[in-house]
Amino acid sequence: AFPGHLWGLAPPFRSFVYGLGHARQAADRAPDLDLPARARELAVKEAGEAGDEEAWLDFEERALQRCGAWRGPEVVQVLHACAVAQRRPKRLLAKLSKDIPDKMPQFDVSALCVCLHTFAQLRSRDASLFSVVTRRLLQPDHREELGPSHLSSLLYSHARILAFDKGLVRLAQKSLSDDRRAFELEDLATVLQAFATLRAEDVRLSGNSARRVAKAAAAAPLPLLADLLEGLISDCLAVERLRDASAILSLSSLVAGALTGFLVIFRDVSFALVYCAPKVLRPHQAAVTASLLLSSAVAQCVYSWRHSFPTVVACASSLAVPFQSAVSASIASSLGRRSESVLATVLATFSLTALVYGLLVFLLSFVPILDHLKSAFPQPVMCAFFLVAGIGMLQGALELVSGQPLFGGRDFQAAAYAQMTLTVLVGAANRAGSKWLRHFAVLPASLCLQIVGFFLGLGLLGEDLGTAREAGWLWEPMAPMGLAGLPDPFEVEWSVVRSQLGSVLSLVVMLVVDLMTTLLPLELMTPTKSIKMDDEFRIAGCSSLAGAVFGSVSYVSLSPTRLNVDAGGTGRETGLISAALCVVWIWLGPALTAAVPKFVVGGMLCHLAFGYILDGLWEPRALLSLGDYAIILAMVLYYLATDLVPAILVGLALCSFNFMLRYSQSGPLEFVTTAGEAAMFSNRYRPADDRLYLKTSPGIVVARTFCSQLFFGSIAAILGEVGPWLKEGRFLLLDLSSLRSIDSSALAGFRKLPPHVQTVAVGLPLQLETQLRSAGLPVCIFQSIDEALEWCEDHVLKFRYLDVNPTDLNSQLLGRPSNNPSLPAPDKLRLDASAVSAAVTRALGPGLQDLEDLLEQLPVKAREVVFHEGLAAEGLYVVAGGALQIQHGSQRGIVLGPGEVAVDVNIKRIFGQLPVARRGKPVSAGDLLCEAALYGPMLHTWSLIADTPSLLLLLRRDRLLLAEQRYPQAAIALHRRLAVSHMQKTGTWPAVEPDVPSSRRTASL
Repeated sequence: AFPGHLWGLAPPFRSFVYGLGHARQAADRAPDLDLPARARELAVKEAGEAGDEEAWLDFEERALQRCGAWRGPEVVQVLHACAVAQRRPKRLLAKLSKDIPDKMPQFDVSALCVCLHTFAQLRSRDASLFSVVTRRLLQPDHREELGPSHLSSLLYSHARILAFDKGLVRLAQKSLSDDRRAFELEDLATVLQAFATLRAEDVRLSGNSARRVAKAAAAAPLPLLADLLEGLISDCLAVERLRDASAILSLSSLVAGALTGFLVIFRDVSFALVYCAPKVLRPHQAAVTASLLLSSAVAQCVYSWRHSFPTVVACASSLAVPFQSAVSASIASSLGRRSESVLATVLATFSLTALVYGLLVFLLSFVPILDHLKSAFPQPVMCAFFLVAGIGMLQGALELVSGQPLFGGRDFQAAAYAQMTLTVLVGAANRAGSKWLRHFAVLPASLCLQIVGFFLGLGLLGEDLGTAREAGWLWEPMAPMGLAGLPDPFEVEWSVVRSQLGSVLSLVVMLVVDLMTTLLPLELMTPTKSIKMDDEFRIAGCSSLAGAVFGSVSYVSLSPTRLNVDAGGTGRETGLISAALCVVWIWLGPALTAAVPKFVVGGMLCHLAFGYILDGLWEPRALLSLGDYAIILAMVLYYLATDLVPAILVGLALCSFNFMLRYSQSGPLEFVTTAGEAAMFSNRYRPADDRLYLKTSPGIVVARTFCSQLFFGSIAAILGEVGPWLKEGRFLLLDLSSLRSIDSSALAGFRKLPPHVQTVAVGLPLQLETQLRSAGLPVCIFQSIDEALEWCEDHVLKFRYLDVNPTDLNSQLLGRPSNNPSLPAPDKLRLDASAVSAAVTRALGPGLQDLEDLLEQLPVKAREVVFHEGLAAEGLYVVAGGALQIQHGSQRGIVLGPGEVAVDVNIKRIFGQLPVARRGKPVSAGDLLCEAALYGPMLHTWSLIADTPSLLLLLRRDRLLLAEQRYPQAAIALHRRLAVSHMQKTGTWPAVEPDVPSSRRTASL
């Protein structure tokens, strides 16, 4: 309906479409070439139910040949005819979709709308065509020409093929909300339904549209009203769904942000307790906690602003806790009882650490190889890292609840065992509920039930809060934070800070490694996205520099990020909620912290720990083998014995060794020719007896490798595979074109081959060839397999006579023609008349005896060039005897000795130069060459060289003209034979000619 509506709306457009007033009048063209008019005629017949399938097929075939010359109006006319007739000529539509963007200036706005409408109506989805045309229509110089009918047509076309264009939707929404743009009801119905299909809902737009429909409802037809109401209802339902979804997302974001904030708060509180272990710092626990919370909040704001993952959470570093606790203890012992100086000096040292770390990481972000480090960690190492992180987090949770080290401390009391057992059970319940129920409210509901259940249990047992706090079930209350507790910058002892520079620098190095080991699992937690290491380092540097103002190193952390995702967080608002909660907790938190049971916080940490353990052991079970699990176990045991960084290095070493072991056992060779079963020969011409001997001789073994790296493992596998074949073989030809590097162990492995075997290497890059020659190995090197095979075959045939008659070796060696062009060659061949006649009959068939006098004999010696590539061809060549070789490229190598190549002085390039010289197929008696040179001037595309003394018969172009005058029947037979030869070469004629009488052959020709 839309083309018809557009036709009635814009009468001048019809004359444009049908080409009236066009520069090229239809009368000036032949009637059979006016294909647009033919398409219109077929469309009219189709509308009258008199369609002709054959006529449409004929039209498509003719249109495919002529459509390249059509102008814009003709293209639109044909497309409109196809839409009216509901015909879908796929090949023609594909051709026109490529021509329309090139002819864009020939179309106006209405014509482009009709084009897109036709493609959409015929279900011919071409995304590039729609994108190019829409982009042109949305340009400022064309946007003003787009009326309501154009916009409705474009939206319908895009909705028809489900192609969403943001610029088009925005323009349509803007136009629809503008009261000055009068939309007809048909256009309004189309726009609303297209919006519903493309999910482009707008509340304000729906209200305006509803008011317009209400005003025109009295005069509108019933079907049109139904379409309008359908579009409005779809918009309203979609808006309602969006509102419900946004409400659910806001609630889940609030819950996830609160839970993540509580985890960050309790982490920082526990870190502050460790830092304030010296008695001189215990009165300042609130100040240290505030420093950590502010650093975490600022870092989270930086990550929420700049990071590409919206759910990432940043907080104070946990790796810095043991190092900075040692620093704080050292400073406290140095300054004694001056608590104000101790607090100021400790926070200044922490700030200096964050400042140095931030600057270092920011500078490292400009190193170009950071992204390559991501691929340096295999999957078993990452799984072991998850497992180690889970074990470490589980240990930290139990130590947080018990209040003492899990190993190496004093004996635990019964209450401590009960707290740790309850902590593990609570964490397992949290993990099971989150995994099976998969709802964002599961974890907060579980935490609320645990707190309520704890206080109900205290009430049933008749215990008060003081008793529970003495037993270690609750946190000790902290003093509220006030301005009086802030450190004085003038109290900093800079001499003590300088004494801690060694510890600060070592901590900075460890923090860089910790950032790397944190970022790589973060990418695995979001498999649909990829992180950029330079951006990550830059953001981490900025967050640490911002956190240095408040005194703590802060960057991305895995456990809060994992909790944020598990709790249903999806946007950046969760991180901001967490940061705001940290700031509020500084003043309101001390009283609330004392009311939260320890096992609830420990259970939340255990919940995360079990998630990491499952990600390291259970989730990737389909990817890991028994060897991978052994590597993971070894890394975990080494971590328990030492630390994380040495365990990662051990894992990398084990993975590398495992890779080399598997790679060396993967079968690096494919045998092409084995001893006694030759299946590959050089292109050089060989007599039948020589080729038979080469086929059955055990002299040459040809193998191809697919390895890109040749090291001690792969060379051992190669030696093991070729060993059984070299007992009788003399030459080992290795195709090493896939190699990119060779190490010293592989070079030494070539010396382990048997001494009676000559190794021949083919296809090595220039760098590896130089490396192999510098090593002084007994290896011959060639650039092509054909050259290497010829060299090996020559040596095998040279000693062939030893197997037959060892008494006359000299006559056999001297009797064979040498392939050195500097030595004298045998005399040139000459043929008598009968031999020429036999050669012509064998090559061209009978009936050409009259042409024998016009043929010119060309005897050539061995290694003599018949013609050069790039020179003008003289005529048709008929090979009467001997063996020749086609040669492509700038030069041809003549093999003189092991690996030595000399340039054949007879081959010279005249025009141009190909990058690589190569040898083509051999030519023998009975072959025809350069047939096309009889019918017009041409240049030789290759050179022809004689391998043995040979004789060619040349028929020049002028001689062919003479033959057509003197011997017309023989010339006709020659033309037919050349045509058949050409068709056989191109595959358009059967290899065996049909048995047809000669008279009919001539007539058919």
